[in-house]
Amino acid sequence: MFGWRGKLGYVSPSTMQVPMELEDMLPDGVAVIGTNLGVRAHQAAEFDRAYEGIPAALDLLVGEGAQAIYLEGVPVAVRQGWAAEQQAHRTWSERVGVPVTSGFAAVVAALQHLGARRPVVATAYRDEWNDLIARYLADAGVAPGEVRGLSVQTPAEAGRVDATVFYQLARQLVDGHGEANAVVLGARGNLMPVALELERDFGLPVVFGTPAGLWWGLRQLGVSAPRGWGLLLDSLAVAEHGAGR
Repeated sequence: MFGWRGKLGYVSPSTMQVPMELEDMLPDGVAVIGTNLGVRAHQAAEFDRAYEGIPAALDLLVGEGAQAIYLEGVPVAVRQGWAAEQQAHRTWSERVGVPVTSGFAAVVAALQHLGARRPVVATAYRDEWNDLIARYLADAGVAPGEVRGLSVQTPAEAGRVDATVFYQLARQLVDGHGEANAVVLGARGNLMPVALELERDFGLPVVFGTPAGLWWGLRQLGVSAPRGWGLLLDSLAVAEHGAGR
């Protein structure tokens, strides 16, 4: 039966492209229901339009049975600022009757859960978005040592960046910031193989929207996490096992 343990709603900022690795990471019996907001370029007007489309997207997913919903898209999240986005999530959750968050708010929650208050951040974005990311994280209490990006112009361009580029960028940031206790990746794509290699090489948690959103969603559903997908999800698997689940 489809989603017999629970159904997560997933909102993509651009095309309906659920990361392939998310499908691999799902526990048996957990399903993902997806929709998208149609962003075509990293421009303010595009993100404003996408933001206005979120309530309709939430209604659609809840109508299809989603029990918790997370919104991907770093620029959509950080443009509102930490406090305003948190209020929006509370309002939307009350309106549709299921918990709602963004992938990047889930990243913050994951960093707090891991006790990582000084991350470095490797992104696909231009400086204007990186500045907003830095402010968002600082306001959330996890001020980054540095945010550095690749200056892509569109979601499609971001999707074409080879994932190994983020390994190199993250490595430069970690090498330059000895105080860093986590790495955040801000990009579209299937980044888990790179994240796992960074964790093995540096012994630091590596967090981005896909595992953070899944970690948050599984907590909402009360479903134990799969093992072997990084320090964040492994921490939930250990916690659930210790609690007798």
